Amino acid sequence: MTTGTRINLSLADLEANDPRGQSRGNTRRFRCPLDVCDGATYRGPAQPLAVDMTTGAWMCHRCGSSGLLTDYRTHRPADHRARMSRALARATRPRPVVQEPEPKSGTWPWAAQWDASVPLTAREAMPAAEYVMGRGIRWGPAHDAGARFHPRYGTGQSLDTPDGRRWRDPGPAIVFPLTAPGSGTGTWALTGVSGRYLDGREAQGWRKVQTGGGGGGVFATLGAARADALVLVEGPMDALAWAQEGIPAIAVGTALPGWLATLVLDRVVILAQDADTAGDAAADRHEPVLTGWGARVSRKRPRAPFKDWAEEAQHRDRANRTLMRKVSDALLQGDAPGPETGTCETGTCENNAIMFHADWGHLCARCLSTLTTPRRRAAHDGDDDAPAT
Repeated sequence: MTTGTRINLSLADLEANDPRGQSRGNTRRFRCPLDVCDGATYRGPAQPLAVDMTTGAWMCHRCGSSGLLTDYRTHRPADHRARMSRALARATRPRPVVQEPEPKSGTWPWAAQWDASVPLTAREAMPAAEYVMGRGIRWGPAHDAGARFHPRYGTGQSLDTPDGRRWRDPGPAIVFPLTAPGSGTGTWALTGVSGRYLDGREAQGWRKVQTGGGGGGVFATLGAARADALVLVEGPMDALAWAQEGIPAIAVGTALPGWLATLVLDRVVILAQDADTAGDAAADRHEPVLTGWGARVSRKRPRAPFKDWAEEAQHRDRANRTLMRKVSDALLQGDAPGPETGTCETGTCENNAIMFHADWGHLCARCLSTLTTPRRRAAHDGDDDAPAT
């Protein structure tokens, strides 16, 4: 063989010249068979010729010769076409919409937005009240727990980056207060907010929940800290599902705040996380921690096939509404007596209920006058001439 570049070599030639070729990853090393490296001038165990077994390219680091093994020449055009096809596919594939990262919770004015929100009893808060009731929960417990409505909730309202980009367009949302016990004061202080968007933006890939603030705040329904049993759930809607059954609850997500150790000593704690893998894993993590804090811990899961307590409450509400509509229709026809009630079901007043409304439940005159009745379907399905009530 002669020296020079682009020498025709085969893998069989290299293995015959140096049967002790060594492999290191996808590289093999051999003694160089070329004249300048062979014979008496080649001494020692060095193997300067390196072969890339992926591409077939070789190079001798002693004489500088290089080339492509003849074993790989027949495959190179096909490999080249395949690489070009892959590169073309990568260049022409549709790119996903890149969303701006959500800013850290402490970098946007959540306190100002909380101050600008309105309670659920306000007329403009009707979207939030309808959302809560659509989830199978009366808006009275949500109002008592401090939930509010903000028409333009989100960081895009006042947080613009120097290059002109916006983090997120604001939108209507129901806002839940996040509170934590004050240090040595015995009172709970507002440490953040958690807003759930009501315009369906999660279907477009946006986050449906945006949280601001810190300090280990949680969403607690009315009387949760003083209840006989401390019920821990994941989300605010799960806490409201328990609250409307008369059992206060605290939404802690999947992590326990450190200050909870001051509340659980010698108390019954019910871990009511979701009935899924994440909920079960969180309950398994929390049980030994709470037990070490002196709590008596038990686990309660939603009934199958429901994933969380809000889903179960929504299913139960639909069944109840179906029954109430039948009773209401029978009452209008004079075939059945009306349901007996005591006080107004909103939970925000103690007035006597004067009538039953198929969409809102049992209401007093004052609460009825503050609500806007949503448009209902025609009285007879399929009858285009039937008037809407």
